Amino acid sequence: PNLLDPKHVDIGETSASGFYVFGLTWGLNHGLLSGETVKQAALRGWRGLETRVRPDGYVGYVQRIGLAPDSVGAESRQDYGTGALLLAGSEMIRYLGGAKPVADQKAFVAKAEALSQLTQPRAYARLVPERKDDLAFENDLVAFRIYGPALRSGVEASGIDCWFKRTDKPVLDRWYSLEKTQGVSYHTDHGEGYDTYKVADSLGCGGLGLWIKGKLVIADTYEDPQLYDTTPDFARFTVTYRYPETEGLRVTELRTFVLRKGQQTVEVSSLFRVKGCKPSDLECAAGLYTQGPAPRFVEDAQAGVAAVWESIDGVDTGTGIAVAPGRVTGIRRLPHGQGHEHLLVFMKPDEKGTVSWRTGFAWTKAGKVTSLESWLAHLRERAGK
Repeated sequence: PNLLDPKHVDIGETSASGFYVFGLTWGLNHGLLSGETVKQAALRGWRGLETRVRPDGYVGYVQRIGLAPDSVGAESRQDYGTGALLLAGSEMIRYLGGAKPVADQKAFVAKAEALSQLTQPRAYARLVPERKDDLAFENDLVAFRIYGPALRSGVEASGIDCWFKRTDKPVLDRWYSLEKTQGVSYHTDHGEGYDTYKVADSLGCGGLGLWIKGKLVIADTYEDPQLYDTTPDFARFTVTYRYPETEGLRVTELRTFVLRKGQQTVEVSSLFRVKGCKPSDLECAAGLYTQGPAPRFVEDAQAGVAAVWESIDGVDTGTGIAVAPGRVTGIRRLPHGQGHEHLLVFMKPDEKGTVSWRTGFAWTKAGKVTSLESWLAHLRERAGK
């Protein structure tokens, strides 16, 4: 508690100690600090912190806010003490996990999968600054991500990416961590799924664009992410998209995502702010981006359903959009890049400037939806909600 007088309060505390361990280990992980002295200080600090946590997880010996060091005990706690310890632990896991190369990659993945069995199926969303500002979200059936400011200069835009999974356990944190610390690519299926879906500068799976004088206009990567809920039952967040000025129109979109446990599709709604016309005069287009040759298209404007069914890496996969019947103004195909197309579902915002739709995918290897017919039945049921 008193670095200038170790005998003043001769009991190890957790709050400042946690922040020191966090700072030292973060510096090691990011290459700003190095050397045996720093390493041993961080490890000593962590070993000390471990002695201050009860078996039930209670973090004690936390200094109170005050002008000077004070005595602490096993029951002394503050929220910031637990937070400091969690920050330190997260960096220590990264440091120890990346300290030695993995000799047997398959064994490492198997161990990670075994640990994942301790985690219950849930809905989940989080920002991923360590992977160029991704915003990723998943439930027990599907997983997605959208692209953030760090990719503003790249080809990526406002499209939605699909991560195919065939486990009901959460995978996002583990896949990102394995990629970053061990070089275990999430673009390869190690037994529970992978990311093989291509988005590039497209709308991906159910992203939204504007249709202005016969041209599709797509916003750049998201801004201003706001995570409101990530509970076991649903995750809810918003992002802002800004469209390039086109034909005198300046358009900003506030897009809300809600992903519920047990659903193949995510609920999406957008609120538009426009300079140059009324929001209700806009024409919007949600799109599905084809992945390879010979896809099958389903266009049912009356039911509010559009779908693409195709083979990806030899496995039948469906993407789809579901809109409340009566809200679809048209469906059409549009070439986008060499050998690819968009299947576009057109909608008009209401008088408040809002549009709503559902989008998602079915990877037959997951075993939940195994045919185009069952996928269409699912989308029609979602459109009616």
